[in-house]
Amino acid sequence: MSFVLRPGAPADAAVCGAICFAAFKAINDEHHFPPDFPSAEVATSVLTMLLSNPGFYSVVAEKDGARLFRDTETGEPKEAAEIGERLARRLLAEGGRSALAAAESN
Repeated sequence: MSFVLRPGAPADAAVCGAICFAAFKAINDEHHFPPDFPSAEVATSVLTMLLSNPGFYSVVAEKDGARLFRDTETGEPKEAAEIGERLARRLLAEGGRSALAAAESN
């Protein structure tokens, strides 16, 4: 399985917003917390704002030129567990490299 990591863009907001909403909802439901976002639409609005800001660091993953986080049959966002450990490690490493570079430039 080959993944490409690239900077997030405003065009990614709908997919990222749905993933964000589902991820936080699962955590909140499990721990009986109130929701962070009342709907996927609100999460998408927040992600649109963030991904439109050139100062906001983001990374999205694609597989074979397609956004990874949508199920090809249902069009629904995939659960985080389906992403895989290898990709999670790459995303964490990329975030760490970015943080280190930012710290060194200051």
